[in-house]
Amino acid sequence: MKNKLNKLLLITSAVLVVSIFALSALGSVNRIGYLSDFQLNKELSKKNEYHYSFRIKYHSKIFRNSDVYGVYVDTNKIIKENNFIKEIKMEKGGSPFGNLVTPKKIDFEKIDNINYILKIKFSVYLIFGIILLIFFILYNIKYFQYIIETPQNSDYIIFFIITLLCFFSYIYSDVLVVFPFSVNFFNVNPLNFFYEVYQKVGSYHKPDDLPYLAYFIYSILFLPLWIYSKIRNITYYTWHHAKFEIDTFEIIYIKLLLLIFVILSSFIIYKISKKIGFNDKKSKLSSFMFITSPFTMIPVFIISQVEIIMIFFTLLAILDYLNNNKRYILWFTIAIPLKLFPFFILIPLVLLKEKQIKKIALYIIIPILPYIISSILFKSPNPSDRNLVAFGTLMYHKIFGISIFIMIYSIICLFSYLKNIEDNNVFYKLTIYISFFVFSLIVIVNKSFHLYWIVIIAPFISILILFNTYNINIKIMMEFIATLFYSIHIARAGTMVSMSEALRTKSIPLIKLFVHNNSTKYNNIRDIFPTILGNADITNAIYSFYIMGIIIMLILFYKYNNYNDNNVNIPRYLIYIRFIPTLFIIFLIWYLSLM
Repeated sequence: MKNKLNKLLLITSAVLVVSIFALSALGSVNRIGYLSDFQLNKELSKKNEYHYSFRIKYHSKIFRNSDVYGVYVDTNKIIKENNFIKEIKMEKGGSPFGNLVTPKKIDFEKIDNINYILKIKFSVYLIFGIILLIFFILYNIKYFQYIIETPQNSDYIIFFIITLLCFFSYIYSDVLVVFPFSVNFFNVNPLNFFYEVYQKVGSYHKPDDLPYLAYFIYSILFLPLWIYSKIRNITYYTWHHAKFEIDTFEIIYIKLLLLIFVILSSFIIYKISKKIGFNDKKSKLSSFMFITSPFTMIPVFIISQVEIIMIFFTLLAILDYLNNNKRYILWFTIAIPLKLFPFFILIPLVLLKEKQIKKIALYIIIPILPYIISSILFKSPNPSDRNLVAFGTLMYHKIFGISIFIMIYSIICLFSYLKNIEDNNVFYKLTIYISFFVFSLIVIVNKSFHLYWIVIIAPFISILILFNTYNINIKIMMEFIATLFYSIHIARAGTMVSMSEALRTKSIPLIKLFVHNNSTKYNNIRDIFPTILGNADITNAIYSFYIMGIIIMLILFYKYNNYNDNNVNIPRYLIYIRFIPTLFIIFLIWYLSLM
């Protein structure tokens, strides 16, 4: 019975694929129709300029605009053969309707010999794709039910395929401000960097959103683009600048750089997992959970934010901290200028290990000192350091006039200082858990928390979710719920996924390859579902589910016993459903751009 079902699925899938190719080939044939149903637009018309709406009609009863096909007219040929037409435009999306402008009134019923072709509508491709995906899942149902202990080669292949889709989907404009300022670090006087780089390549955004040391670090990472700009004799401007221009090469370099840091971070997570007692299989699974988390893939691979670089150095610091290597101070020194968040986990971690006041003061001051000194020496003429702004927003939520963040954070620091730990395994767990707790606290109480900063909690979830295997399936499902509502929340936040911004920056390779007009039907997901996503109660509910998911994970992860349980049995489908939020964002962007 199973073999018969598989054969039926294969045959049906083959028929569907052949049908798509056949319909596409038949539609691409040039056919002849005619323009008719001319309606004068009196409001737009004036002397010697008459605006008409029209509809294309067909001689064929089959090959015409329908639920399957959209119609595309050769407008250049129409103008060439009908010199009385000054301008003609068809409506978007393969619509049979259009508008034209003529210097005289139209006194005939139709215009003949109109060449058109048909293209299969996106919705048809979508339906066919969903059907084929369902068939694929049914055909491989045993594979998805298979219990895994560690990722297989096929799992990594699927990850890299989805990553490739992310590469050709989108890039948010923030990095298109950071990289021009960073590349031009050595093109101006470094001692007067903030003023000169803004005068040279800046526009709306000012460089003082980041501290001086951050630009120095990024300038090293973007050095290949600096060399490339010298070879080609080009200058990179920030994306609001009138001379802004970026090619696919620069976008791919940025995304590859971020991919490298994700892979390096996953390796550090593997090393941390081994250190805290995971076996090799479990450590690899922890690393895989990190790279496939939507909290990693959406901010890094789609939105393309540089916070993953800060995360890499933070993880290096934690690894050396666990190994009792004072080098962790160096890694925190590098991480803190990139984003001030690591400083908030440095303090409780120092208090957890050190109990002497002099050492505590020394190990806390040294990592923050270069940031402070460089900020004083290389001060911006218009300081608006985003690190300090972000710190200020942490204080917004209060109870009885006391900042919730300060209150809870003080308790964490006091707990860390008073905790005397003799069991290394408890120490390892607390190190990871405190880091996760502090970063989660920043996510929850920060009034102006940017959605792409969510990557700060992804490494710790991937470790803690496997630290204790009790109720592991529930933990994975809770992570999935949090990431799913996060993806919906980030999609409805118009500034995150914006087609107007994408067209301005030419940041979607898909648009550069296939979309040749200067506008899209929808700017973001709110334009598709304005009634639903414009409702404040619904959007608040979406945000609440996302935050509650993180809070529930904080509760579920706080458990000490069974730390060394290396027998992990997870159904593969639980690993794969974690791709859904990322695929949802990819589909949304591609749909918006094609529309």
